[in-house]
Amino acid sequence: MLKKIFLLCALTLAMTSPSSWARLGESTEEADARYGTPLFTETVPNSSWTLKYYLKNVYMIILTFGSDGKVHGISYSSPNLKNPVFAAALREKDGKAIAEVLKTVCRDLTYDEVNYFLKANSGGNTWDELLAGAVWRLPDSTIASYDSYTNQLSIYKKDLSDFISLEKEGNLSGL
Repeated sequence: MLKKIFLLCALTLAMTSPSSWARLGESTEEADARYGTPLFTETVPNSSWTLKYYLKNVYMIILTFGSDGKVHGISYSSPNLKNPVFAAALREKDGKAIAEVLKTVCRDLTYDEVNYFLKANSGGNTWDELLAGAVWRLPDSTIASYDSYTNQLSIYKKDLSDFISLEKEGNLSGL
């Protein structure tokens, strides 16, 4: 019995080791090899960014690829896969609908899950915690944030976070 428990624990750790999760800087081929075929892919309008949506185990992983074909951003969440609205958005392959639904159907990521994903994307560096449990930064200015409203962890390389900031500034123009 103890041997079975040990084997089950070892198998669980092997399936969920940081090496099984995409990392910043990986290619589309590496991500596809890791996760399989994405549920769907979409291009961010007026940009060179491409989003690929994957489901792995209980996680929705959204990877943002730059024109270089490398991962520049990763978002992790754990949606209620049985939610009919979420299921419909997946069937329709509608990124905007999925983003809206994810705001309401995801459970909180645990402290251990957040730290696990941060470590997997640290490149061996140490995250500087800027806001307890919510915002972190690496020496290369990669930013991670945990949104407790949507229960989503997002990690962005500097170029992608700069693009997002410029988009927000543009939306605020003239106000």
